[in-house]
Amino acid sequence: MKDKLFDVLGMGLSGLCIIHCIVLPLVVLLYPAANFTENHLIHDLIFVLIVLAALLAFLPHAIKEKSYKLLVLPVIGVVLMIVSNSIFHHEKSSINLILSLVGSLCLIVAHYKHFQAKNCCEKNH
Repeated sequence: MKDKLFDVLGMGLSGLCIIHCIVLPLVVLLYPAANFTENHLIHDLIFVLIVLAALLAFLPHAIKEKSYKLLVLPVIGVVLMIVSNSIFHHEKSSINLILSLVGSLCLIVAHYKHFQAKNCCEKNH
């Protein structure tokens, strides 16, 4: 049950990241007082929570199943987000946006597949 919770949490946080990356720059253009949402602390907090949810959802299952191929898509997503959050963190560039979006999408797909697999396995038992 816990890993399902982490999958749902991970999908939600990754979705929040996508919304933050796409919608908030538009909001700031229209309403400059909303600039507090561009605070790096918010980026760091969302990033840490996304990585924690991924670790807690995928790692125990991969270790239990001894199938590390389950980690390929989540690792790609986390690595893209690490690169975006560390190397391009202070730049307002399209590469930062693209890396964050692709990383978040990889994690959403990975969490969704993991969630489906866990539901399937529980129904068969």
